[in-house]
Amino acid sequence: MARDTRRPGNDAARDTRRPREGPARDTQRPRDGAAGDARRAGDGASRKPPFDPRRLDVVERDGAFVLLQGGEPVRTPGGRPVAGSRRFVELVRREAEIARGFEPHSMSAFALYVAQKDHLEQGRDPVARDMAKLLREEEPLLDVGEGPDEDARQACWPYATAFLAEIGGVEGLPAAYAATSAAQRAAVALLFGTHHVGVIVPLLLALGRCTASEYAEALLAMHRAHPRIFEPDWKAYTDNFVIAREDATIVQEYLSLAP
Repeated sequence: MARDTRRPGNDAARDTRRPREGPARDTQRPRDGAAGDARRAGDGASRKPPFDPRRLDVVERDGAFVLLQGGEPVRTPGGRPVAGSRRFVELVRREAEIARGFEPHSMSAFALYVAQKDHLEQGRDPVARDMAKLLREEEPLLDVGEGPDEDARQACWPYATAFLAEIGGVEGLPAAYAATSAAQRAAVALLFGTHHVGVIVPLLLALGRCTASEYAEALLAMHRAHPRIFEPDWKAYTDNFVIAREDATIVQEYLSLAP
């Protein structure tokens, strides 16, 4: 994966020390692999007739609950039906009703399900495959500078440094990631692809080692857009914090119910 020159680790970003455009908005674009494919999920559906939430239904079939649209199972691009516990399928249904469709370009339970079922459970895991490169080129927590601003930025994620100490440092990350479930790895892939936040903090959110608010603050600090550290813009910070926290909450809800 090519290094994004707008990423907070970029030298120009470090020198200007200006708040970034909202990371949650600015970086909402597909990435390669599971994250990119999952975010494109449903593109075909968007070209169909206008979405009608009244055509959605949740039914029980063969011991599992399935989401139907117009009497037919809602499927991933790989052809897998949206199925699981009633609460999980109702989660996907509820989000589709609010979004007026199975939205592929924003964090959603459906996109996470696609990443899990069509990619991670099929052995296609770009994060695991490229872990060494991602940590070397795409990990803000390891892009350490000098000075009081950098010290304050690093202070935004004490839970991350504590976790790294527990697993033996960066060298322990591949094993810690490999020990997670497919649903957790799907969350890491989508958060990484959406927010350009590296691997470590998404992994901690997936493991329940940080809250949605802690994740959002870490994200803004990583993008050098935290007004307590860099040039203050509290309105932009507040707007982006709300977006990032909402995305993190969607992930947490998905992981609590994922099949």
